[in-house]
Amino acid sequence: MRHLIYNIIALSVILGTSLATEAQKTGVTLGGGGAVGYAHIGVLQAMEEAGVKPDCIVGSSMGSVIAVLYAQGYSPQEIVKMLKKERMNHLGHLYRPHLRRAGGIIDTRRIQRILKKYVPHNSFDSLKTKFYCCAMSMNDLAPRYQCSGGNLTEYVMASVAIPALFAPVEIDGVYYFDGGMMDYLPVEPLIKEGCERRIGINIDIERPRKITSPKGLWAHAYTNSCYRTSFKTLPFFTDVISIDPTHFWMHNFKKMDSIYDIGYSTGKRYFSEQEQARLHTIESGDLLFIGIPMDYKADDMASAIASATGKDSVMNIIHVAILEVVHDSVWIIDATLKDGVHRHPLDTLLSTFRLNDGSLPHFQVKRVADNRRAATWIANAKKLTGSSYDIYFLPDNEEYYCSELVQVAYTDDQGNQLFHSKPMNFLAPDGTMPQYWTWLFSKLGRDVPQGVPGTNPSDMSLSPILRNVDVTILEYSTLFK
Repeated sequence: MRHLIYNIIALSVILGTSLATEAQKTGVTLGGGGAVGYAHIGVLQAMEEAGVKPDCIVGSSMGSVIAVLYAQGYSPQEIVKMLKKERMNHLGHLYRPHLRRAGGIIDTRRIQRILKKYVPHNSFDSLKTKFYCCAMSMNDLAPRYQCSGGNLTEYVMASVAIPALFAPVEIDGVYYFDGGMMDYLPVEPLIKEGCERRIGINIDIERPRKITSPKGLWAHAYTNSCYRTSFKTLPFFTDVISIDPTHFWMHNFKKMDSIYDIGYSTGKRYFSEQEQARLHTIESGDLLFIGIPMDYKADDMASAIASATGKDSVMNIIHVAILEVVHDSVWIIDATLKDGVHRHPLDTLLSTFRLNDGSLPHFQVKRVADNRRAATWIANAKKLTGSSYDIYFLPDNEEYYCSELVQVAYTDDQGNQLFHSKPMNFLAPDGTMPQYWTWLFSKLGRDVPQGVPGTNPSDMSLSPILRNVDVTILEYSTLFK
């Protein structure tokens, strides 16, 4: 029986060339911090380099200024250039005294003009990324999270309006002040949006400081009172990136470059550690490659497989399956001659996939480097469950062998396949056609499809878009615990 099962599965993979069903949403919150909030830009740059793209972004206080520019579609580097061009790294140029203005002693109209210059539509609904702006309503002294309609610039200005320094902003008859006073690091909008991954970029301003002036005393008291509001929201983030502003203060706008560097280095370190941790655990969308030793002695079919597709000097990859992680269980989506395209528990595969002597084959897990579309790939594969196995190994016939299933399911944003076809090879290394293939396809009433476009798991495993995941697949099975 094991010998037969081995043959069935091997046949399903031989021919070719020489955790969730819905997309995981990611949300990011940028907290306050005054000038130290420029560190957010550095973290956003590190986040982009790590391949993390938010579906939703939330800003409070200074974080709302950075967030709205990012939501408009500007890259972190473009935001830095823009702020420098507009001299937003000079406190005197950014904020000017205006003692006659009711409700505040600093004129913020220049900031408003800058925002309207770079976000001219002044509408939440016209932004490229969903954006929530947190401001404090004076009607009930509670945070408000605005995400739709007009008055975009006005809400952002309200979010940074520190009482006494800036005049409150009136919108539709309601006065608003600095959002950081009531919610320094908002998480509620991310939960509302259904973001499974919630990243909080937290300027850790509650650090001991040597106070040398009344201005410093006021700044320290104000920022710390705001920061303490984050204590109630921090537990609800899946990722918290804490920025240590060291010796910088909320008014050190001229230190923009140094503050940016702190955010960037902190973000790079965080996402690097996250990536290393991820490469030691499986995720939905990972590929499970199964191989046998190159010197493994089996029947004529196995020998034909090895001679046609074997490339590794140690292992010959004979099967590929898609992994799906659902809570604490691992599922397999693959195509076999016996069941066609089907989804089954990992344990089912491990309990049946044995070599002739009863031993387990070699298992290797690999991941597409940019796997943001993993949920889409899983969904694509699930749509094909119930399809017949492609015994003829032909493209575009609505039947699928194992690596063909992966090829069809794994696409980029434009629908292009990540794994490309090449001419299939059945020939032995000496250029002759093994008798086995001639016999098999004569039984099928077909010519051997030599040179027909296709894939095989051996070539697929060597794709440069894949990276190794350092796990032992047996650790995820109840059969071996």
